[in-house]
Amino acid sequence: LRDEFREQEREYRKHQDEVRRARQEKAAQERSARQAEYEKTRRMREAEKLDEQPYVQEMTLIEQTMFFCKSLTEKKGVEEKKEEKE
Repeated sequence: LRDEFREQEREYRKHQDEVRRARQEKAAQERSARQAEYEKTRRMREAEKLDEQPYVQEMTLIEQTMFFCKSLTEKKGVEEKKEEKE
């Protein structure tokens, strides 16, 4: 009687192990699929970053500063010419 019960317990455990293993394999496959999708999106983001021009803010600031300085020097040049004419 005990032997039959233990045999049934072993079979039940074996069945539970198979179910658990199948569930783990399915989860591993889903995890690898999610990881692959994440890697793909990460590569796309990296490629988009390479397309962007670096230091855009700094370049804009320099261009604005140059424009400002040119506008100041042009005004001085015009004022000097007026003084010379008078």
